[in-house]
Amino acid sequence: MKKLLFLFFSLIMLGSPSSFGQNMTYNDNRITVGVLVEPPFVIKDADGSYYGISIDLWYFLSDELDIRYEFKEYQDQWSMLRALNYKEVDICINPFHVSGTRLNIFEVSQPFFISSLGIAAKKGASNPYQTIITSIFSFEFFNVVLVLMSIIIVVGMIVWVVERHYNNEQFDKGLNGLGDGIWWATVTMTTVGYGDKTPKTIAGRLISVFWMFAAMIVLSGITASMTSKINYDPLNMTIERPDDLKKIRRIGTVSYSSSEDYLVNHKVRAHEAYENVLDGLRDLNEGKIDVFVYDKPVMRYMLNEHRLEGEIRILPITFNKQYRSFLMPKNSELLTRINPELVDKISIASWQKVLDKYNLSDEVD
Repeated sequence: MKKLLFLFFSLIMLGSPSSFGQNMTYNDNRITVGVLVEPPFVIKDADGSYYGISIDLWYFLSDELDIRYEFKEYQDQWSMLRALNYKEVDICINPFHVSGTRLNIFEVSQPFFISSLGIAAKKGASNPYQTIITSIFSFEFFNVVLVLMSIIIVVGMIVWVVERHYNNEQFDKGLNGLGDGIWWATVTMTTVGYGDKTPKTIAGRLISVFWMFAAMIVLSGITASMTSKINYDPLNMTIERPDDLKKIRRIGTVSYSSSEDYLVNHKVRAHEAYENVLDGLRDLNEGKIDVFVYDKPVMRYMLNEHRLEGEIRILPITFNKQYRSFLMPKNSELLTRINPELVDKISIASWQKVLDKYNLSDEVD
């Protein structure tokens, strides 16, 4: 009998795991709301107060449902999801993307925001004249000129050797004659054709025909190469679909995010993981990485907020559409209370004003 009484009181004191978590968070009818600073959804002011898309939406829901709450801030998604799984918080209002795994582990609210992943890249030089000058004085340009001059000297020497005994009036002997051959090869290649130097032998004329066609091909190739060099934007030419990310050597993203999951799942493993978006965008601006992959609306907001739009742009490619929702512990009673109000809120004009407030109205499909 004593053993039974001891077991009974032990169960009352300890309780089940689920009731333990609920008793922690529902004292005095107050729930704990997990947040992670992630502009523009959750932004922390200098005085410690919060605002942003998710915060504005939560204010509306809590007022309509008369919910008493307190915010609990986390430093990363991993720690917040862990707290949610252990029922240390009752709801996380950061916009988590909906996945099969999260549907199995948590209660997921109606989506209130639709986003997609995007790719940010450093802008090229804005001054075309600066680009041209830089290209002309580049190592690659001098290599091209050196190769071209070598070809001209070789062709000019061959013609001089062939013509010097039969056409010494135009192709003199010695170094002067070699200079005549180089001069002829140059004006023929550039199609100037002054006519002051003209091969007269059959061999010389055959060489001339060959050199005319060869020079056209060589000049066309050089012109195309230099034009490509001047107008080259490596990212526009390389990234046309998400799989092209595998060709990029230095890729940045945020650790424990859906964008990192995407890169890993698509075997784009050579990437640098950052704690937050701003650090990644700053490294991109400094040339430490080639591209930054993350949630497109968040990057657009951060570029505008930190005045980086003149330095960094988001490529015109959108992929991996994501539905964003609140997360709650499994079997949470909050789900049935929040969902109807959430659906009503995002369907009225005031929700559009919230999106306009954070310059994100054009991001919603």
